[in-house]
Amino acid sequence: MARLLNKNWFILVGLIAHQMAWAIDLQPGDVTAPKPDIQIMQVSYWNSEKGAYYSNNQTLYPNTKINTEQVLVRYGRSFELGSLPTFAYIQAPTGSISPKGMLAGLPGDSGVGDTTVAAGIWPYANRETNTYFAVGAYLTAPTGSYSKDRLMNVGQNRYSTALQAGYQMSPARQWHWMQAVDVVWFGENTESKSPITGAIGSLKQQNLYTYQTGLLYEFNKIYSVAGNYIYSVGGETSFNGAMNNDMTQVQRYQLSAVAMFPVGKFTLQWGKDMTTKNGYFENSRLIVRYTNYF
Repeated sequence: MARLLNKNWFILVGLIAHQMAWAIDLQPGDVTAPKPDIQIMQVSYWNSEKGAYYSNNQTLYPNTKINTEQVLVRYGRSFELGSLPTFAYIQAPTGSISPKGMLAGLPGDSGVGDTTVAAGIWPYANRETNTYFAVGAYLTAPTGSYSKDRLMNVGQNRYSTALQAGYQMSPARQWHWMQAVDVVWFGENTESKSPITGAIGSLKQQNLYTYQTGLLYEFNKIYSVAGNYIYSVGGETSFNGAMNNDMTQVQRYQLSAVAMFPVGKFTLQWGKDMTTKNGYFENSRLIVRYTNYF
């Protein structure tokens, strides 16, 4: 029995890096079409605390803990493609991942993260009725810190791509309702380390699908609040062809407070998991963001 538990614990550790890829969360008002020729510089601080490990909706290890911190810098620009509003950005993070609790004996990692480039286009944008439909494409490149000798890394050592479609409308004055769907495709990590044998092999991951919806309420031109619900499913991983039975099925929420001043936009966000079928339950996610328009 002890031998079996020890083997399961090593499997648990090996899945740490495989559970870090999530949906593309939209910020409040993201589906609103931007006016052309606007540039942004955005700096975000992101802190996540993951706790108990779940397997098939049951708590398998209650004393695991993983803290992740990131600072993300994004530069973006809006323009018109033909007559359609378009926005593109590049984002580069730096941060750290720290194991605690039952995992405290494992080395963490810190450094530069994976770089993302993205572009969105609005086939339909009606500014008079505040009704918008947008599609976006994302590419994340493996520029982040990674070592095949570590089980936890800031980078993922693989490419990923995503497509997203979003719709936004105003059901009443000062209210904005948004919903979006996206799918993420993951490239292969050919330098993934087996936590059981120590061998270097191939990590693959199936597509991850996400639906999100949210309401934004504007008190006035300065202050607004928003609440989002996000559901993700899929993303099961395999190592050298053997499935890990770790399909993601997560429900979570996120609350936002936004203030728009002449010096820029300030956003405070907090959220957490509601349910998690497999993987680490996120107890807290805090985001502080500043966006400058020029």
